Amino acid sequence: MGVTTSIYNPLIDTYSFFWEFTGQRAYNSIRQYMIDSKEYFDVGYTKLFNATLKMDNETNTSIYAKALALEYISKRYESSPNQRNLQYMSDFPQEVDRMIIANLTNNLTNVVCASAAAANGYHAYNNGDTVQTMCAKVSAGDVCSVAAIRRLIFCAKNGIGLDDKESFAIKPTTVEWGGEGSNQGLFKNVYLLFLDSYQVEQLERDREWREIKAIHVNKIEKQNFVRVINVIDNCWIVELPSWGIEQAGLLHSEVDDEYFAKFVNKDAEIVPLSNYHGNNQTTSIGFLLGASACIYAYDEILREESEIKTNILGLPYKQILYSQCIGVRKSVYDTAKNDEMKKYHNKDFGVIGLITSRE
Repeated sequence: MGVTTSIYNPLIDTYSFFWEFTGQRAYNSIRQYMIDSKEYFDVGYTKLFNATLKMDNETNTSIYAKALALEYISKRYESSPNQRNLQYMSDFPQEVDRMIIANLTNNLTNVVCASAAAANGYHAYNNGDTVQTMCAKVSAGDVCSVAAIRRLIFCAKNGIGLDDKESFAIKPTTVEWGGEGSNQGLFKNVYLLFLDSYQVEQLERDREWREIKAIHVNKIEKQNFVRVINVIDNCWIVELPSWGIEQAGLLHSEVDDEYFAKFVNKDAEIVPLSNYHGNNQTTSIGFLLGASACIYAYDEILREESEIKTNILGLPYKQILYSQCIGVRKSVYDTAKNDEMKKYHNKDFGVIGLITSRE
């Protein structure tokens, strides 16, 4: 038997953390593009759909993810010729999840840093503070709280930058969810906040969190989106595991910088995770997402089967190679052609970080 080749549609796969929030529309948080080039993909300027208005209305906002460097992901497996090998279905999405998380986390331009001592739940900006100096204020005890989350959502809705000054407002993402007693899909405009298990455990000690959770525990959102654990101010809270060698997940300030950098687009300016480190304290790095926060360019998965062989037990198997060309990069605001909005230039387009003590 010779080599055979077949084509598989790569994306939406239920093994991915982001599959419900991925699509080809501007209102999707993870925006897909099908590609032909095998080296670079340039998103160019595109209109952002205003999710708060009718579907035929657009804003004058432009996004630009810069050029995406593309690379190949390849996985080789052995399987029985009578069985479809399913391992790639978990490995490929996990690889892409690492790329999405790494690129979203890299070089954040806006963050909210939790503070246990502050009545409002977050550290204040002082003149000249950067993302790094803001994160350095986080000490032991500065855990995740509803107050800090409300600040995060407020900044997204009202366009508040790191310096407490006006920035552009992050547009909510649009998700499809089933109406109660009906199979008809409904659309809902929401923000998405991804937290690691450390942050979620800290929230369970927050009285206000427990009260809100009691109200939303039977909501349709939770029934249809199993990872949604609560809803605050129209923001869905999603729990993810922590980044590890054997699993994709949210990053923290002590993840190996070299390993993290492997998943960041090679043309992006890489900022070490240690820049998010607190005051002698490891920090968790959650993030809020809105529309078009991340660009995901891809071609179809190529599947190649080699001829049947036998293993040492005399059992037949095939060698199967799965490969795909992928480019992932965070969206940034490009206003170089608009003098009125130059203060937003190179700012993150759809993500704000939430920095808390990892304890």
